[in-house]
Amino acid sequence: MFSAYIEHKSLLHNVLRLNAAFSGVFGLVFVLFPGTISDWLGIPSTTALIITGILLIGWEFLVAQYVRHPQIEATWVWTVIFGDLAWVVGSIA
Repeated sequence: MFSAYIEHKSLLHNVLRLNAAFSGVFGLVFVLFPGTISDWLGIPSTTALIITGILLIGWEFLVAQYVRHPQIEATWVWTVIFGDLAWVVGSIA
């Protein structure tokens, strides 16, 4: 299925960069505009949005640092996939 390292820099690196960029942008939006976002989403407290924003910014830095490597370990790719899946499940909840 996956080899120990994935060396196709073009597509995989670009997808992970895009993942990091969107995480960072939404993290900043959540931290900078929690009142507006909480009103729009109907969330009573802005604290959860601020914490989520900080976590998203941390995730962005983590993914961005790892994507700098010329070879990406398959386990890291699965970590990102499951992290994104957890984000989707948490968003639905």
